[in-house]
Amino acid sequence: MPREQAAEEVTPAHLANGSTYPYTLGLFVSHEQGVLRYYHSGQGQGFEAINMIYPDSSRAIIVLTNTSAKPTFMKIADELIYLLFPPSADDQFARTLFAELQSGSLDDSILSEDLKQYLTPADCGSTAPA
Repeated sequence: MPREQAAEEVTPAHLANGSTYPYTLGLFVSHEQGVLRYYHSGQGQGFEAINMIYPDSSRAIIVLTNTSAKPTFMKIADELIYLLFPPSADDQFARTLFAELQSGSLDDSILSEDLKQYLTPADCGSTAPA
């Protein structure tokens, strides 16, 4: 396939008002947390499917389910994305913060005074009164 044709197949449509529409020639294009993704979903009698391509990392995720329960295939895809792709800096911060809250070992020096009002000393791994 010629390079120009391949590029056209993943170039979002430009609208008259200057904006773009995320659908190309058969694919949706998105940037999830700065990661380029091409995808398309489909359905038939009793099944749902999605194909997601991540060209910058040469990865693809394909989920096929034998159910028409729409959330199922995306829930599976989201879990695979969580496991296979490294988190962004913001996501990693949130994951660490959540894990510290769960274990009661939160370093409250990173929190604003407003947020600290909603936490107990036990949330931060301290038994001292607030």
